[in-house]
Amino acid sequence: MKRRLTVQVAADRLWAEAWTGEREPSWRAEAPRAVDVPLADALQALLADAPPHTRRVETQVLLHRPLAQVRHLEGLPPVRGRALAALVDHQASTFFRKNGHPLVTSAGVLAATGDQPRRTVMAAIDVDLADALVEGMARAGLAIDQCTIADLPGAESLDLLPPAARQDRDRRRWRSLTRVVSLAALAWAMALGSWAVREAVEVHRTRSELVHLAGARKALLAGQAVRHRAEALLTTLDEAGAGRHRLQDQLLAVAAALPDSSYLVTLALDTLGRGLLTGGAHRATEVVATLERTHAAPNPRLEGAVTPDPLNAARWERFTILTGEGRP
Repeated sequence: MKRRLTVQVAADRLWAEAWTGEREPSWRAEAPRAVDVPLADALQALLADAPPHTRRVETQVLLHRPLAQVRHLEGLPPVRGRALAALVDHQASTFFRKNGHPLVTSAGVLAATGDQPRRTVMAAIDVDLADALVEGMARAGLAIDQCTIADLPGAESLDLLPPAARQDRDRRRWRSLTRVVSLAALAWAMALGSWAVREAVEVHRTRSELVHLAGARKALLAGQAVRHRAEALLTTLDEAGAGRHRLQDQLLAVAAALPDSSYLVTLALDTLGRGLLTGGAHRATEVVATLERTHAAPNPRLEGAVTPDPLNAARWERFTILTGEGRP
């Protein structure tokens, strides 16, 4: 429940209730209203024992009829808010009895419900009564936030404070709003400042740690470079070992593929399969055919013409065979 102080004024009595959030009033006072006691004095006496917290809550004054005149009308121009209140105040003598006294007036609009059309609710009180309310509350250390009619539908839209009191209330509300906005802005500024300070501290600490770790970082990078070189060396050795085994297998394959009626003088091979074979055989073309059939060497082919062996020209032919693509 909203924190508030409600003061109700009737023709024969006064009573007040303070609400601070509980289901029941936290404070209550009541007094009869004597005809010979001014209203301001009666209000001051009623609120003399009010607890201190009532000075910091919203204050509402409710007037009971016949202290206020109330009218319901249909067919007024469709205006709202201050324009409607100004219209009613300008035509106060048309809607209310003045009896030679100036009035404080107010008006609001009741929405249409069911078969009930849209209506205007209006109220008026004597200026003397309104001034007495403001004076009595001020003597008790209170300012009125709202003055309206008790037990009246739509009364929350009525404002029966005198013009000077309305201006004071609006200034208080504006100051309160300005104070809230200022406090919010200050809180945001403090939060941003605190964040900026923490961020600067973290940046400074991070930079200091980076400076302290610079030596370790260099050592780590140097170690990584050594590791990479070692890995490259091991890879090269592994590849060389694998190539050596492949070359050995290829040499053995060539030797095994040579026909019995042949011999080699030179044999040069590399890991890419490129090679040069020189020697003699009963038929040099048979050596090429055997190498090709057994896949002992890739792309075997004779280079140049086959020549007779000068030592035994009748039985042997000298040959030069290339393998692979290009020369070894």
